[in-house]
Amino acid sequence: MKINKYIDSTLLKPEATKEDVIEFCKEAIENDFAAVCLHVSRIKLAKEMLKNSNIEISGTVGFPFGNTSVEVKILEAKESIKMGATEIDFVINIGYVKDHNWELVLNELKEIKKAIPNNIVKVILENCLLTNEEIVKCCKLACEAKIDYVKTSTGYS
Repeated sequence: MKINKYIDSTLLKPEATKEDVIEFCKEAIENDFAAVCLHVSRIKLAKEMLKNSNIEISGTVGFPFGNTSVEVKILEAKESIKMGATEIDFVINIGYVKDHNWELVLNELKEIKKAIPNNIVKVILENCLLTNEEIVKCCKLACEAKIDYVKTSTGYS
């Protein structure tokens, strides 16, 4: 089994330059990764760099803290797709999770998936900030909302 096809490589540092993105995409092609994950402002360049590959492009939404409104997350997701992303990685509203406001958490999950039903949607939890019970509850809600994948961390906490 070739593990590389299961790897989403990320370049999410705020100081990433155009040259960083170009090198990042070259590495993704060399390693035949499944996807690259970038901020919306770098998606167009990645799309050009990866046009002759089978590598997916994932745009980050609500990154890195997840504390924007669902409406803003939907706009960001749609803009990412418009720029060339085929997948979306969005950060769950951690405050809603810590409040145990499961209705708002579920609404956010459902609304984002509903807004981009033809794209892969991945929700990012911030497991180091959550209890085991909160992680399990978020995973169950993600399944209920038909989210495609659950990721464990942004790497920022």
